[in-house]
Amino acid sequence: MADKNSMDMEAMKARMAEMEAQMATMKDQMAQMTQMTQMAMGTDGSSQDESDPRTPVIIDTDVDTDDQMAIAYLLAQPDFRVLAITVGCNGWSQQWAGVMSIMRLTKYFGQPHIPVAFSFRYNSDTQLNLNEPNGLPDPTLLTGKGNFLSEFVGLPFNIRPPSWMYTGRLLTDTLSKSARKVDIIALGPLTNLAHFLQDSPRLFYLKVNRIYNSGGTVVSRSSTPTDKVWPYSAPDTSVTGNPPDTEWNIFSDPVAANSVLSFGVPIVLATSTYTDGMQFYLNDTDFIPASCDADRAAVVTKMVLTLPTADGEEPSDLRYWDESAMVLFVQVIRNGGKAQAAVCTEWEKKLFAVMLEAGNNASVSGGQYSRLLENEFGQEAVQCMTGNLTEFKIAYFEGFCSR
Repeated sequence: MADKNSMDMEAMKARMAEMEAQMATMKDQMAQMTQMTQMAMGTDGSSQDESDPRTPVIIDTDVDTDDQMAIAYLLAQPDFRVLAITVGCNGWSQQWAGVMSIMRLTKYFGQPHIPVAFSFRYNSDTQLNLNEPNGLPDPTLLTGKGNFLSEFVGLPFNIRPPSWMYTGRLLTDTLSKSARKVDIIALGPLTNLAHFLQDSPRLFYLKVNRIYNSGGTVVSRSSTPTDKVWPYSAPDTSVTGNPPDTEWNIFSDPVAANSVLSFGVPIVLATSTYTDGMQFYLNDTDFIPASCDADRAAVVTKMVLTLPTADGEEPSDLRYWDESAMVLFVQVIRNGGKAQAAVCTEWEKKLFAVMLEAGNNASVSGGQYSRLLENEFGQEAVQCMTGNLTEFKIAYFEGFCSR
């Protein structure tokens, strides 16, 4: 009997050893699968460490040329950590080219692992609101924008694949992993953010610190009406691509703007009055500091000198739209979200709502569709109304060279 018990014990030990070996194998396989998934995601899969002193941000962009230059500036800031970049399906860009353009930037600035995602709705060119296209923008104007970094500036290709996730899933994954609240910098129409918000409102509320939105100016309900309402056709230039008192990023998808900008998360606006004052000149390369790394100086010089050709516009028609917005946002974020920034000389706080009605009575609507109108029941926005052009150019070109 003792011999049988001994044999049973040996068999059990052998079986347990076999199970332990199987568990170890399964653990190794799980680790390999996790690593492969993280590689496919284009991220290291780690959460935002609370001890990491860098400020976590997510960028949502339509990847126009001004977006590209704005994102280049942010990637050069050593105190910011870009967790993810989502590319919009509308605006003034080509989404297919935009994703790869952003990935050229992440590679050049030494952060090729940042996940970059396509929108859940894909369009080879781009159309306003997608469901009601009005022919804007003219696709022939987009070629230079899509090839700006590859052919005009010559940044290297990033061989990593884009994220396998569409924008909404990437936002969910990124915010869920972050141990801290995240600032979202929106440089294009708010289509992606609205889609994510509708799917995950609780996560949006808990993890989004502030929304920094490029464009839009809160105006009075009695502002001068316009008969140019939706759908709106314009000449073949981005400068006149939207009705008076509207801004491209809002006008492109006002329904999405209504969703995001009325949700209750604090908002900082780089208004169109602020960005329109940031005039572009070819000799702005004079602001590149002498201490700038030679390669970095060469890249930003190419950006400035080739920008009018890539955009198909005269230098006098160009402004540093999203570049000036990004510098403003970085300075505000560094000041804890307060209305303090060297590039801004005039601030306002107003309650507003996105206008979604057109009519003949100026006090009610009067062709106000897609405008941001004062509204006592609306969301509060902190908005920069006027900027200091020289201060912006000093900050931008010094910042471009900072890492």
